Amino acid sequence: MDAMKRYDILGCPCEAYTAREEVFAHFDRIFAGNAGYSVAINAEKIMKSKKEPGLLESIRHAAILIPDGIGATWGLKWLHGVHSKKIDFPVLLMEYSDLKRKKVFILGGTAENNALACEKIAQNYPNLTIVAQKDGYASDDEFIDLIRQSGADVVLTGLGSPKQELFVSKAAAQLPGIFFGCCGGAINIFSGRVKRAPSWIIKSNLEWLYRFRPARFRRYMVLPVFVWLLFSAKIKRSHS
Repeated sequence: MDAMKRYDILGCPCEAYTAREEVFAHFDRIFAGNAGYSVAINAEKIMKSKKEPGLLESIRHAAILIPDGIGATWGLKWLHGVHSKKIDFPVLLMEYSDLKRKKVFILGGTAENNALACEKIAQNYPNLTIVAQKDGYASDDEFIDLIRQSGADVVLTGLGSPKQELFVSKAAAQLPGIFFGCCGGAINIFSGRVKRAPSWIIKSNLEWLYRFRPARFRRYMVLPVFVWLLFSAKIKRSHS
């Protein structure tokens, strides 16, 4: 499989994509190889990877690294002069699975949201086949056994971060040929229980603000630290 060029953002690798066709072409290469898994890169994950070696190792071994938010796109632009768009990866993965008639396992979320997501995905992507589903409440070994028995080609994996990244790294090593797409809370969005931000907000890179809740305040405190480190790295590069 030909590797996409990777760019370093504060010690964390990331790839750049500007069009759906680029992602689909890379999917073709991944499935022609031994499959693997995706990781979405954002400011919070970049900062967390500095403190969690296991997470950084999982990121480095991913088959595809998706710029997922303003932190990643700023990092690519400020440090490398590379333009990239925020990619709605879960939707593209389902579109690709529909196009290629893949067998899909839906993993994660509550039992109710998982069932609703399966129903909506089956309606919207009629050419893929949902071969199995499981909520996010079981052990890694149980998940792996269910996936192995299902015969799935693709596992849409929404277990939250960093749990999902650590799980797919382990699962992909035991289940070659399967692609695991980390999707965070996308199963809740597919279910219809959580609404996606309006398109103008997404295009303005303000989805993080749209999703702000007081309970997430501590998570968002990483953003100003990230921006400062990014700005400092940019200044250092300009003087080197």
